[in-house]
Amino acid sequence: MQDSRDADLLEQNAGCQAMITNAARDLLRRAQQTGAVRPGIRAEDLLALVNAISLAAEQHDDDEQADRLLEIAIEGIRGQAA
Repeated sequence: MQDSRDADLLEQNAGCQAMITNAARDLLRRAQQTGAVRPGIRAEDLLALVNAISLAAEQHDDDEQADRLLEIAIEGIRGQAA
């Protein structure tokens, strides 16, 4: 059973997630307008990539793997102008 503290935490989490997603959308839109990021990439995609790279690096305690994964992700989203 959830009490009011659980509901408050869920509401705060949703609010924080919305703020991060909106900020990512704004930054992504600007990057796409300049051609630095290819069209078709969504903010939710980028946030999922960041999360996956973070989890992989934490789980394996491997900074080199994290660097490689980040480089792969950046190359995959890079636009023609970059």
